[in-house]
Amino acid sequence: MKSQGFYRNYLTVFGVSHTGEKLTTDHKFKAGLMDNNFAAAAIMRLEQFGRLDIRKPIVNYLPRFRMKDERYKDITIKHILTHTSGISDAPALEQQQLRSTPGTAYHYSDTAYRILKDVIEHITDVTFEHYVKVVMLENIVHTRKMDDSLRHEVSVEDLDAWADINMPGSIVPRHMAPETHAKMMSPAFLVDSVQHIAMALGWTIQKYKGIDVYQYEGSDANYQVLIMLLPGMDATISLICHRCPDISNTRNRLLDMILSQHKEDIP
Repeated sequence: MKSQGFYRNYLTVFGVSHTGEKLTTDHKFKAGLMDNNFAAAAIMRLEQFGRLDIRKPIVNYLPRFRMKDERYKDITIKHILTHTSGISDAPALEQQQLRSTPGTAYHYSDTAYRILKDVIEHITDVTFEHYVKVVMLENIVHTRKMDDSLRHEVSVEDLDAWADINMPGSIVPRHMAPETHAKMMSPAFLVDSVQHIAMALGWTIQKYKGIDVYQYEGSDANYQVLIMLLPGMDATISLICHRCPDISNTRNRLLDMILSQHKEDIP
């Protein structure tokens, strides 16, 4: 967690590992689905260098991609980035019927993001892990160990660095040009007008008590990862939790802690 004043550079962990070892801030956790956020950033970086166009259909880059529902031909990279492709997480992708017409409704899909990783590998001719670690993140964050199952091992320090890099308006050197990053973090699809929730490209944007919160959340069978960026508060929150019973409640409590220190900054 980072912010001005009291919270500046507050970084800690609690508990022990599965081996009984006391945790440290550089302990590597199996942070499943963190790779989806890396994939979104990698796609935007490839577009920056003219390697792809997120408005183009997936089949332009993966000719072998097929689905039973003929509307699959209309699925663009942007639809997958905003979880509006209509692809579900059901097995047998080729036999799926889309849940909705591409670009018309929000349905979270890890399966669709796996297709993005295939696009990255097809275009770059290297593995997804190699592109993320060696091309995109080298000398930026500390992610070191990756395995064949696309599950990056990350520490609290890694998430803290990644949050700093992605903070809208940050002057920290980034993995892409400022204009590309601004495009990635801009609202691209309105999910809920009542609760003020929108999808950016790989990030969710939501109003919480009057402030904009940019959020990424991922999980696997054991761990949950939560990153929140609060540009109006000059604050970031990064959390790795083992089987959190209610991560939404934890999220709100952390946000309330930050807001209580910045009441004068809230519109």
